[in-house]
Amino acid sequence: MKTKKVFVMFYSHIDVGWGYYWGPTLEHIHRQNTVIVFSALNLIRNNPDFKWVLDNVYVLRRFLRDFPELREAVRASYREGKLEISPPTVAISPFYIDGESLIRGVLLGKEFFKKALGRDVKTEVFIAFDVTCHHPQLPQILNKLGFKYYIPGRPGEEVYEQKGFPIEFIWEGLDGSRVYCNRFSYGWGWVELRDILAKKIWTEGAKEAVEHVRESIRRAYGDAEPPYLVCIGKDWHQFHPALCDFIRFWNSLGEEEVVIATPSEYFKHLPKKKLKVIKGDIDPVSWAAIYGVGGDMIRYKIISAVNALLSSEKICSIASLYGRKYPSKRFKKAWYLVCISWHHDMSHGYVSYPDYKKWTRMLDSLRKWALNQAELSIRYFASKVDTSWSKGSPIVVFNTLPWRRIGEVSVKIVAPERSTVRVYNSKGESVPTQVEVQKRLGWGKKVVKVQFLADVPSLGYSTYDLRIEKELEGDSTTSDKVLENKYFKLEFENGCISSIYDKLAQRNVLDVSEYLGNDIVVQNVKFRPPNGLAIDEVISEFKGSSYQVDGEETVQGELVSTYESRGVFENISVLRKVLVHNYKPIIEFRTTIEDNAYDHRIRAIFPFSFKGKVFRNIPFGVIEFEAEKEPYLGWERSYGNLPGVFWASNWVDYSSDSYGVTLANRGRIGYQVEANKLSIILLATRNPAVLSRFAYLHLIGTGKFSFNYVLVPHIGSWKASKPYKFIEEWLNPLVAVMVDKHGGTLPPEKSFMGISGEGGVLLSSIYRSDSRTYIRMYEIEGEEKHVELIMDRSPRKIVEANMLGEALKETSSTITLKPYEIKTLALEF
Repeated sequence: MKTKKVFVMFYSHIDVGWGYYWGPTLEHIHRQNTVIVFSALNLIRNNPDFKWVLDNVYVLRRFLRDFPELREAVRASYREGKLEISPPTVAISPFYIDGESLIRGVLLGKEFFKKALGRDVKTEVFIAFDVTCHHPQLPQILNKLGFKYYIPGRPGEEVYEQKGFPIEFIWEGLDGSRVYCNRFSYGWGWVELRDILAKKIWTEGAKEAVEHVRESIRRAYGDAEPPYLVCIGKDWHQFHPALCDFIRFWNSLGEEEVVIATPSEYFKHLPKKKLKVIKGDIDPVSWAAIYGVGGDMIRYKIISAVNALLSSEKICSIASLYGRKYPSKRFKKAWYLVCISWHHDMSHGYVSYPDYKKWTRMLDSLRKWALNQAELSIRYFASKVDTSWSKGSPIVVFNTLPWRRIGEVSVKIVAPERSTVRVYNSKGESVPTQVEVQKRLGWGKKVVKVQFLADVPSLGYSTYDLRIEKELEGDSTTSDKVLENKYFKLEFENGCISSIYDKLAQRNVLDVSEYLGNDIVVQNVKFRPPNGLAIDEVISEFKGSSYQVDGEETVQGELVSTYESRGVFENISVLRKVLVHNYKPIIEFRTTIEDNAYDHRIRAIFPFSFKGKVFRNIPFGVIEFEAEKEPYLGWERSYGNLPGVFWASNWVDYSSDSYGVTLANRGRIGYQVEANKLSIILLATRNPAVLSRFAYLHLIGTGKFSFNYVLVPHIGSWKASKPYKFIEEWLNPLVAVMVDKHGGTLPPEKSFMGISGEGGVLLSSIYRSDSRTYIRMYEIEGEEKHVELIMDRSPRKIVEANMLGEALKETSSTITLKPYEIKTLALEF
């Protein structure tokens, strides 16, 4: 009697990039994808047992474009249960992806499949094969997107075993949400029938293949009770015509009941089992060796495009409530292209150089379009604002955050040579202003950058007046190696920071016994061929503070003071700018590195004078990272050669209950912690010889790259001092638009929307869809919060919705968020 039931899932993992065995561009990969679809449809048509699992839009979209006459065959496959879409997403992304991109990827994926298949795609299973960064807000996100079951991919099996994760388990997220998980990898049960049949008679080859799969099941499941799920497939796996015959042969051996199934058919059995509950992080490390490769340029450009889209959506959504048309179709198209870009191999940069150039140009274009839409919406408001009081040139400044803020704004103008510029608020009061001459045009003209301090209400605007006046004394340039304001005193040595004294806390922030602050640390490393995804050895290390700089200067300004140094060490050119902002307690860094040598790994390091814990920002949340408890095993984690490496969405905090420092990075996500030393991973360069078919310039990584990051020292824990608000302001700068003088019905200052409360609640997005305005917010500190949604226009109806936009219940503007809760509101006006 058969005692074990085995569900077999047929799957072919199809990447957006990576597959350049098929040719030098994505077009060649498209063609191979088509071959795979044909192989699946052939088996569906000719074998009643075959079932196929597809996990993204990418493959089917191109296939149906090229072969529209086969649309009905695909639709029939889905209707008959022969095809399961799991998950219905645009692409399978690593989960360092921002939360909004993941949500939009599912929404757009479901929309595409509904159109392609003629009906809603309904599955409760989210397959995440071959991707990393499974963070503890995923269970909540998945639940609110309609998923109950999850198949995580990486990291490797040895990491899961070391952490005590069984093959089947219940994963509980930060807010208590749960998903049922099975982590059987798609590569473990791979059977290549073509090779078996070419060498052996059928029964011998089939027996060998069955034993291979059985061994994978024994290794993975151990003492777990059946039924079991096994995935047979690999990258670009073309479905062999004898696959179903192989399963029938396996069944004929009489030891197991083997069923060709979809993930949904297997997972309905999982809740019947008694499973271990796993809480917290699954993968805070991801691919340890490839942070910084080529300056992380594709990832940086994706994140820049996402930030521009989110900012633009907020401004355009609010403008649409006051009469401006919302560009819904263009936003959808932009999000689709962003979500395809997030596909795991694409976002890591593993595409050919022609595709890299094409994709980065597209992302730059998206970003510019989004910023232009934001500016047009601000100008729409500005056309209704009374600016007749201005004595110079009116400037409308918009704030995309849900709290009132004071921040620096800059504009560029052409001014007479012997003049300066001052900025005034609507009351006629002068505001702090800093002017920098950027270019002299001749004919008595110059281009100047005007920076001024603006005070702007939540999700609203303030109006200012820029006036050209007689020339006054400007900023002073000195050779002093000191920057000082009311918050900090910084001292410099060899281009690095030898001391940060926090005046409010009355303490030194750094321990410079081994490294200086913002020291550039270069490691000579050995990357592993054939694709450079791991580091086999760290050979040696040197640091920038051991070398003299070639030049340095300090500029003392009213708003911002700057220290700049230039130097070359070991043929690496480094330009470092350190800025202290005189009206907020942040220290900003702008570092440019040019390195033309191979096999370097470069970090900016900050050694702290106190002992603390590490807290990492993840999509919609924050979680502690304990490097000493994280096993650095396997390929993804470079076999232990890079201990302490981890990822974070926007920022990392190193703090105790009494003091801490938050370190934020614009568009780069790799960090490393070693005792009291916290680093940002900036750049990695690789020898073409280790990259095989990926020996492209952007993956070799040599050249010139610029990086931007900030340090926010704070008294008390990150929850008590809320440094993340300064990070949010840095990541979401005020938007300034110069306009004409005219009359209008709107006042010089106005808030359209805001979130009241004591902090701890952040705004993720505001966007329009199906005549509704959606607002998504989340609680970040792990405490229940009560807030009020304050709006200039009262909505007719407020509905709490899930992330699919489906109404859950009617609610009011008074909102309670449970610890770490993500809440979506749908407003009808």
